[in-house]
Amino acid sequence: MVLVRIACFGLAWLVVATSARAHRDPNAPVPSLGALHTDAEMTVDGSLDEAFWQDCPVGTGLLDQRTGKPAEDQTLIRVAYTPTHLYLAVECLDREMSNIHATE
Repeated sequence: MVLVRIACFGLAWLVVATSARAHRDPNAPVPSLGALHTDAEMTVDGSLDEAFWQDCPVGTGLLDQRTGKPAEDQTLIRVAYTPTHLYLAVECLDREMSNIHATE
């Protein structure tokens, strides 16, 4: 459930971030991210150890909305789908991982 929430937030943030830039400049390129079709079995466990994730296009280059510059700690987004499911993988990179604490 946490991976899904993070994925939805990350995807929504990507759409908002790129839309804001496009609205300021009507000639700005529109970013896109391809999705990988797969029939491979997948376990939703927060670990991206299925082989098909390595073949997925990776979306990155998110901007810090406060500065308009590339985010210091990037986020990697991958999208895969089967005939019945859509999978979003979001890796939020952080230079100070030791400061992140899980809570419930």
